[in-house]
Amino acid sequence: MSAAYTRVGGGSIALAAAFVGVLATLSQRDGLRWSSFSFDDVSVDPVTDRLRVLTQYRQMLGAMLRDPDAPATSWASQMLDGEKYLTCGFQGGQTNQLISKLNALYLAKLLNRTAILAPFTAVHFKGAYRSIDDMYDLPRLLDSAGTRGISFERLKERGRRNNEPEHIACWAIMDAVRYRYERPPENPAVWRLNALTLEFWAPPPTFPSNENGFPDVEVIGDFLGNQTAQNNWLVTVRRDLLPQQPRAHNDTSAPRAPTVENVVAGFNPPRIGLTSLNAAFPIQNYLTSVERVRGALQARLDDPPSELERNGRPVLRRFPVSPREYAVIFTSDEEPTSDLWRQLSDAGWYGINHLSLNTTARLGEWSPTLIDSELLSRGQGLVGTVGSTYSRISGWRVESWQGGVFDLAVPNLS
Repeated sequence: MSAAYTRVGGGSIALAAAFVGVLATLSQRDGLRWSSFSFDDVSVDPVTDRLRVLTQYRQMLGAMLRDPDAPATSWASQMLDGEKYLTCGFQGGQTNQLISKLNALYLAKLLNRTAILAPFTAVHFKGAYRSIDDMYDLPRLLDSAGTRGISFERLKERGRRNNEPEHIACWAIMDAVRYRYERPPENPAVWRLNALTLEFWAPPPTFPSNENGFPDVEVIGDFLGNQTAQNNWLVTVRRDLLPQQPRAHNDTSAPRAPTVENVVAGFNPPRIGLTSLNAAFPIQNYLTSVERVRGALQARLDDPPSELERNGRPVLRRFPVSPREYAVIFTSDEEPTSDLWRQLSDAGWYGINHLSLNTTARLGEWSPTLIDSELLSRGQGLVGTVGSTYSRISGWRVESWQGGVFDLAVPNLS
C-alpha cells in the first residue's frame, strides 16, 4: 500500500502506505543492505547501553505520538501535526512478514517518515496476532537501523468497540507488479479489527520489478518521495483504474507469548543448520550441500578473509573441533514420523521436534518458528532450499551475524 496524503477521521494526515512485496523485493544486493540491521557487539557496558537505547526509544515515541502509552480510538487523534508516517501490508508467512516490516523501516528512513508496523498474523498455523514488540527487540532494531518505527498497538487498541472507522488510501504496488491487477487487493483482517479500511489505488503499470518479478524497494522509495509524480498519476487512476473493492475474510485474535531466549540458549555451538526441507528433493542433495558447507567453513578457518573481504561481517569463530565434526540440526514442516526425518536422523542429524518438546503449549503458538529461526541464525553454516524465503533470510543472518557459510540445496544434482 502506499499513499502520500490521506484523509483519516476527517483530518488531513500525511500518511504514506506501501503494499510492499516482501522477500522477492530482496536480491543478493538487498541482502547485503539488510545486513546493516544486524546487531554488532559493542565494547560498552550492556546495562548502560540498554538504558541509552530505551531512553532514545521513549523519546522517539513521545515525539511521534500524542500519548504512546494510551492507545486512542483513532489514528488521527494519536498522530502529530506536521509529522509524516508510513505503513505497509504483508504477504506470506512469518519470515515474509518480517521482511515487509524491514522494507517499511527502510522506506521510512529514505523518506524521513515514521513506520507504523502491523502485528504478525498467523498464516501457516492457528494462532494469535503478535505485536512486533512481543516478537523482536524493536528499540534495539530501530537504534541499529537509525530509523523510526511504532507498533499498531500504540495507536489503536485492536477490537475496541468504540474505535472510529478510518480510511487509508493505499498504493497497491504488489498487486500491480506481481499480479497485474488480475485480482482485487484484500483488506487484511488485522486492519478491519482496528476499524481501518484500505482504499487501494493502482501505481503506474510500468512500475518496474526486480529479477524475481516483485517491486523494487528503491523504486518504491523514489515514487513515494515524488509528490508531483503521484499527483499526476492520480489523475489517470481516478479516470481509468482504481480504487478496487477489497474482499473480506475471517480471522481471530489472542494474547501474547513469552520469550524463547532460554530455549535457544540450551543448544550449544558449533553447528550447521538445515531448513525448509523439501521431501521431494533426494536426501543426497542435502548431504552434498552439508559437505560443501563443511569444506567452505574449513577453508575460511585455514585462510581467513581480510577485513575488506569480510565487508563488515564478523570473523568466523574457531572451535576446538573441526567443521567436519560440527553437529547438524534441521527444521522441517514434515512430520517427525516421515521418511525424511528418518533419513536425516540416520545420517546423525538432529531434528527440532516441537511436538515432543511441547513447545507450543509451553511458550505459545508463535514460538516454534521463532526458536527455529534463532537456532539457525546462530549456527556457523546453513543449508537452505531453493525458492524458500525462510532459507534465504536465515542464510543471510548466518553470513552477517556469524561470518558463516550459506548454501542452497537444489532439486537436481546435475
